[in-house]
Amino acid sequence: MALREIEDRSDLKKTLSYDRSGCAYQLAYLDDAYGDWTRLWGVFDDTTGEVDLLLLMYHGLSEPIVLSLGNKSLLEQALAELYPTVPSHFYCQLEHDHLSELESRYELGGVHLSLRLALNREQHQPMEDDPHVARLGPKDIAQIMRLFKYLPDVLFEPFQLDSGYFFGLFDQAGGRLISVSGVQALSPKHGIAVLGPIVTHPSVRRLGLASRVLSRQLNELFQVVDVVTVQVPEANEGAQGLFLGHLFEPYRYYWEGLLRLRY
Repeated sequence: MALREIEDRSDLKKTLSYDRSGCAYQLAYLDDAYGDWTRLWGVFDDTTGEVDLLLLMYHGLSEPIVLSLGNKSLLEQALAELYPTVPSHFYCQLEHDHLSELESRYELGGVHLSLRLALNREQHQPMEDDPHVARLGPKDIAQIMRLFKYLPDVLFEPFQLDSGYFFGLFDQAGGRLISVSGVQALSPKHGIAVLGPIVTHPSVRRLGLASRVLSRQLNELFQVVDVVTVQVPEANEGAQGLFLGHLFEPYRYYWEGLLRLRY
């Protein structure tokens, strides 16, 4: 087995497209828009040359994000070899059976179980756009940052607004932003969008505001992609209900959150 960085990514789309919901983040981060912030490594089988484990690191946010895909038994050694290129702490998104391989090396207290849900364009049932839902841009950054304080461990940088697919609702009386649905990663080239962060002000939750914002966002996104996914904490039944109500289907559980080296 040999670990090496993958410079030529031209064949990866074909490899990853067999499971577009499962490989949504990897496919989205293959887009040229993320190229300067994304690195990929593979553990290659000595005989077949096939990739047995794929690691992706995206460092465009406040914490680097590391995604794993493939043979779990190779994960701990691969991360050890990549240190300190992959730093001592990072935000992980790991396949469900991968976390147990890292218990001896990393502190896992910041990690939680999340459910990925996915919606294909063919399943989407467009609704009439709500005229009060607005496309957000740079002028809204201050209000977005204030609202995101209500979402723990949010990973957001203002440049993400450049996607053009952040939407929100404002309080009609005071002009305060009260609900946002953003896009964490977007690749029209690969037909994938990953939603997030998504937050509604605590004072107006359970009033259907997030559903109104999401409906407009999906209408727009499905003009440029054909698969939309989202990660929702397993314990957040309300958020799961929001996406199930828009015909998203549960796909698979993942571990995500902050990992830190024990030594």
